[in-house]
Amino acid sequence: MLEYPKNRYLLVGTSTTAMDETTILLVPAPGARPEFLATVEPIGSSGTSKSGDLPFEVVLSSYTRDAWAISCPPPPPSPESAHWKSTWLKSVDGRGKLPGFLKYLRERKKVPFGRFDSTDASSASGKGVIMVPFDQPTPPPGLLGDGSDASVDDLIYCAYVLDESNIGRGYRQPGLPRTAAHAQQQKQVKQQQSLKRQHHEVTPVAEASSPKQPVKSSRATSGMLGNLLGATRKTNTKLDTLPTRKAQP
Repeated sequence: MLEYPKNRYLLVGTSTTAMDETTILLVPAPGARPEFLATVEPIGSSGTSKSGDLPFEVVLSSYTRDAWAISCPPPPPSPESAHWKSTWLKSVDGRGKLPGFLKYLRERKKVPFGRFDSTDASSASGKGVIMVPFDQPTPPPGLLGDGSDASVDDLIYCAYVLDESNIGRGYRQPGLPRTAAHAQQQKQVKQQQSLKRQHHEVTPVAEASSPKQPVKSSRATSGMLGNLLGATRKTNTKLDTLPTRKAQP
């Protein structure tokens, strides 16, 4: 596991009640139905994160290896860093699914993320985004309290933003092309492929409409010349055998 610098986040304690619980669902494959992953509650947050930021339910619907997610949340002085919040969540359902899930992320270096209805009334897009870094940081000392009712296996570290329009460059909604340039490139490739197909369909018709001149072989040409020379020799031989008239006095 990678450990973030100690001064990267300022962790502050938050009081938790049943109202703070969030159920995390996971879509295991594209087109599949969401499955239960964990019911969690926040036990530590950073920056301006506060209780009630996350909704009752979030769905991790996609995986990505894009740069915006790998480096998320961006450290200061990145302009986007002010919009990101991070929190430690503790599983309270007792099913123990988090260790296997986090191991899967580490092995494949994938970042799961999902959109949710923002709890911030000032959100321009109306949508928030939550993601789970595959390189989970080491829990800070004292995060679990006396440890009597929780263990490290019950913890998961998440980052979220309450307005997806603040994520910045490189972000794309699930199911959309990576960038406008990528979409334009794909469009150009399809146009080129279409032109090639049209060319292959038109070329044989054009060739068939223009009649080809027969090409005489060298063998046929030499045969005709030989026949002509043979006929000339026969004619000369016959002329030599004809009697020559004597000239009249």
